[in-house]
Amino acid sequence: ENSLTIVDVTDKSNMTQISRTEYYGSAYVHQGWLTKDHVWAISNDELDEVEGTNPMGTYTRSIFWDCTNLEAPINKTNFYSTRESIDHNLYVVTIEGENEDD
Repeated sequence: ENSLTIVDVTDKSNMTQISRTEYYGSAYVHQGWLTKDHVWAISNDELDEVEGTNPMGTYTRSIFWDCTNLEAPINKTNFYSTRESIDHNLYVVTIEGENEDD
């Protein structure tokens, strides 16, 4: 609940942890999503706004991870919403015809 954890689920009966990367200000890592090319993972923390561990206070934070090396993902940047709220579920949507090469 305090890290980005990557697991190999190829063999569902023998899943193995690839990496576990903690980050500053974690309170309750809820879930994340991969970009279409699987280079970036975007995660959120459901309680960092409430627990006071979010550097921007109560503004929703999305955390961007470079996952080109699954054994050592890197927190490259954070996005802070202009809205004060608790984030719960995060989804990445690709709009057909936009940035198809990205």
